[in-house]
Amino acid sequence: MDVEVVQSGETYVLKLKGKWTIERVQELRDLLIEAMQGSGHVIVEMEEPLEVDLAYLQVLCSAHRSALKLGKQMVLHCKKSPGFGQEVSDAGFAQTLGCLQHPGDNRPRKGARKS
Repeated sequence: MDVEVVQSGETYVLKLKGKWTIERVQELRDLLIEAMQGSGHVIVEMEEPLEVDLAYLQVLCSAHRSALKLGKQMVLHCKKSPGFGQEVSDAGFAQTLGCLQHPGDNRPRKGARKS
């Protein structure tokens, strides 16, 4: 199974592994909507092996913006994955600071390079 859902109180955890590319964007979107409707804190855990593309990253970014608007928390946990890091960088999603949509999230990212 490449998706596991764990809900405990106000926390909803999506554990994803496998291939999450454009073919599965609707499935990912539906999972994230369900998670946000069912809790105040959503955690997306990305586990090896994980293959993603730009569509996956766009859906995660959109879900994070939606969570902020709803006053909910959404965080990503990703074990070190060279492939995922490269995909994020290639897509232009790499940042040295927190989400620009999240005021006050100006924490430096681990391993981030300064411009």
